[in-house]
Amino acid sequence: MPNYFAYSPEQAELLARHVRDELPKRHLCFLIHEVIEGQDLSRFDAAYSEEGQKAYHPRMMLKVWLYGFAVNVRSTRKLERRIQEDLGFRFLADGARPDHKTLSEFLRRHGEAIEELFTQVLGWARKAGMARLGRVAIDRHGHSTGCGTSCSCFRNRRRHASNHLTASPRLSISELFSLGS
Repeated sequence: MPNYFAYSPEQAELLARHVRDELPKRHLCFLIHEVIEGQDLSRFDAAYSEEGQKAYHPRMMLKVWLYGFAVNVRSTRKLERRIQEDLGFRFLADGARPDHKTLSEFLRRHGEAIEELFTQVLGWARKAGMARLGRVAIDRHGHSTGCGTSCSCFRNRRRHASNHLTASPRLSISELFSLGS
């Protein structure tokens, strides 16, 4: 009889008890978790009241969206599916499963605050040498310079965004991330 590793996909537990036992210690989801935990989210809290239906915690929603932006998942339906299937997303969502409508509504409702927070996080990551300017658009509208990276209009826009990021705490996320091709 052949010598195989044990195989029993119907067993009760396929994964370790904690995500940290499964993913590498420096996995992006853990970094995002730590960064968002250290942020003041009072602006988000002010948008909710004690009355009405319970809402998902803004920290969880921000972590999920930030991780989604980082791994190039911007569709709310794809994000919903990844939260169910991807270990990094599941960790950040703490087992919650917001649907695509809830994810979309959070982004619509808190767009300006998310943009502000995201810019602060990017500034921190850039200063720490962890981020570079690239092509991402939070609002799902990619903007192209219409030329390659060697074109002078691309270099000028990149220089402008880089100067703006260091000079001002506020920068349009779509402007910052839509640079480059």
